Amino acid sequence: MEEVARQTVAELAALGVAARFHAAYVNDEEQVDRMAAEVGQVDILVNNAGINRDGHMRKTKKADWDAVLDVNLTGAVLDCNAGLSM
Repeated sequence: MEEVARQTVAELAALGVAARFHAAYVNDEEQVDRMAAEVGQVDILVNNAGINRDGHMRKTKKADWDAVLDVNLTGAVLDCNAGLSM
């Protein structure tokens, strides 16, 4: 995934578009805060991280459910909070 992001930045640069790549696990508050400090002011934030643990509800394990909530919900909140505090 990181390689694709870096390739996209290179392709944008070739078109004259300024772009940067910053990696962080969206559900890790320390990584999100580090990324926000690296990025600086945020004009637009797109929360596009998400995971899915496909399966029937009665077969869903708690660890899978927790992972989905951690990335899809906690990650979005951490990113928004970091973006708003810049």
